[in-house]
Amino acid sequence: MSTYASENPPGRLGRRGLLRSGLAVAVAGLTGPALASCADARPPRASADAGPQTGKLKRYDPSAPPGSAPKLPRRFGIPGNFDAVIAIQLTEGITNACKAKGIECVTAIANGDTAKFRSQAETMFAQGMAAWFLYPPYLSGSEDLTAKAVQTGVMSVAQQANSHVFPVVNYRQVGRSQGAAAVAYMRQHNGGDAQVLLLNDGLLTDSARAIDAGIKEELKTAGGKVRIVSETSVDYTVKAGADAMATLLQAHPGINVVLGHSAPVLGAVSVFEAKGRGNETTLYASGTEGGDDILKKIEQGGTIFRATWSQPWPLYGHAFGVYTDLWLQGRSVPRLVTAPATGLPALDSPEVVRSWRTAMADPKTTFETNVEAYMSTWGNVNYDTRTVVWNAAVTDPDAVIDRE
Repeated sequence: MSTYASENPPGRLGRRGLLRSGLAVAVAGLTGPALASCADARPPRASADAGPQTGKLKRYDPSAPPGSAPKLPRRFGIPGNFDAVIAIQLTEGITNACKAKGIECVTAIANGDTAKFRSQAETMFAQGMAAWFLYPPYLSGSEDLTAKAVQTGVMSVAQQANSHVFPVVNYRQVGRSQGAAAVAYMRQHNGGDAQVLLLNDGLLTDSARAIDAGIKEELKTAGGKVRIVSETSVDYTVKAGADAMATLLQAHPGINVVLGHSAPVLGAVSVFEAKGRGNETTLYASGTEGGDDILKKIEQGGTIFRATWSQPWPLYGHAFGVYTDLWLQGRSVPRLVTAPATGLPALDSPEVVRSWRTAMADPKTTFETNVEAYMSTWGNVNYDTRTVVWNAAVTDPDAVIDRE
């Protein structure tokens, strides 16, 4: 893997700093502004003229007839990368898949610094590449770069107009799943009585707000036995969650449900554990985007941290590398990458977590043998049809896909 990091040494940002800079849609999940729908049967339209189009995307057809093969360097560019676990997993997946296909992966760290990102991106475009990944924090203000990608035939993996491969998750659905699981557990183990603590980061991002709304929808259906006793804004770190929990338990000693991002929820759980309450049946905690430490905790069992909902980042990365090779052959790649119809799975038992970790440890095999269990693909686009662009926001993938 090549890098420009020596020109732009990585800065260290705290989790809140990363979120405020816009990484939230990457670290809390790939969702974002500016996706648009189009019918696959429509003829290509130039990005400057494209408008809302009717119709829904059909399933991706990898056997679609190929078009022209672009004469582009076998290089994948990732400007504006982040020094964060999820970004590292994604980049590693892209890099390994590209290496297997004889494609160079060039990356540069910017950690949300838009000036660094632009410098890195412009350098990569000048040197030439076949594909690039645009992180969400840089979406605004990079329209000229995405337009250049369309014009020159560079496959764009991004969440805005002019993207070719668009990863999106219905985060409201994730929130509903998280809330429903908590309600079901408390009904089974505590007569339905729940005093809920929501740990968030001030709902700074679209994905965080969508998850929060989904959680509240489900908690509301549970009736008066479920009460949100506190909504607390914390940095997305284990320490921040522990500090908040230690204070909140004094004011609300009856808290028995903690929901939020996995890192601060893990901190909250550590406070219960320090008080000897780490395996009480009537306590429930869950989070989103659990890291390996959290997955191991659930896998080992005997914890009140009972579930997490995570995206298959290594698998996404591998897929993007494979799609680059297809693009260079003139073959079609998917326009939309989503979670399966059932949504992101609840990683809520040792068996489920063990299976997930095994699948993510070998994304190549998972992609080749069981990809539909973790991601679904929709629509077709290749070098010849690249000017058919997306330009309308999508928060619910089902609004633009045809599952029939």
